[in-house]
Amino acid sequence: DKEIVEMLFMIKINIPTIDKRHALFVPDEISIPSAARAIEFCKENKDKYEGLVAWDLSAAMEVTFNGKPKRRAAFKIKPTAEMDVIAFGFNSGTGKLQGKIGSLQIGKYNADGSRFDMGDVGSGLKPLNGDCEPSNWTFPCVIEVEYDQVFPTGKLQFPRFVRKHPDKTIEEIERVAA
Repeated sequence: DKEIVEMLFMIKINIPTIDKRHALFVPDEISIPSAARAIEFCKENKDKYEGLVAWDLSAAMEVTFNGKPKRRAAFKIKPTAEMDVIAFGFNSGTGKLQGKIGSLQIGKYNADGSRFDMGDVGSGLKPLNGDCEPSNWTFPCVIEVEYDQVFPTGKLQFPRFVRKHPDKTIEEIERVAA
């Protein structure tokens, strides 16, 4: 097809002028000896890289219909932060989690003692571990979450439940400044 050939030619001649921060796929070869060092590298270079995708170069790459590479023999590494927060309650699950915990309502207390809402976290809850059984929880309680960033509103981007903290009290959680 003539249109496809022309489009590929335009991409080929314009790729050198694309700023790497705006390119969808610019492979850089970076030698990183371990997964721990890869996470450190991401945190040190977060203004340049959103994360890293480590490819097994000995494996074949598949390309999907829309031209994007399929993540086969590849691992995505993103820097994350951790925080202890208070689980104030839960939202009921749906589907196979009907009657169980679908997500936890998380937050902290403000300096004046009022509740500060930080959103919900459902990712990371493991039904097989009993995380989704309401009878296994007493609210409020302290939990640990991982997240990508904190929005100006105080909500967390992509929060993931890590674990309960029965060893910590609610009073130990830092209050939000007024």
